[in-house]
Amino acid sequence: KFPILLKENGTIAFIAPSFGCSDDPKKGNLIIAQENLKNLGDHILLGPNCYLNEGIGISNTPQKCAEELVTFYTSDDNDCIISFNGVEIVCEILDYIDFDKIKKS
Repeated sequence: KFPILLKENGTIAFIAPSFGCSDDPKKGNLIIAQENLKNLGDHILLGPNCYLNEGIGISNTPQKCAEELVTFYTSDDNDCIISFNGVEIVCEILDYIDFDKIKKS
């Protein structure tokens, strides 16, 4: 099986279900990456937790991080999702993910 390639002028969503890009150099690098992708003709969507550092080692509360993941995963508004930073605490969001909604989408 081969993944579907990102279409020309596609929409890339960035989400932070674990740790966000709240400080430099991560924040600056994300801004540069977004500009580079825009210059290639792609569109960018940012999840609400991308630049946050509201939790301890996680971008926001586990509930809000799970909500962000489900919202973007089930959305027709993006062609690709890039999740960034951290994996140590992402397991904390598992209890809050609506797997049925993802399955139905």
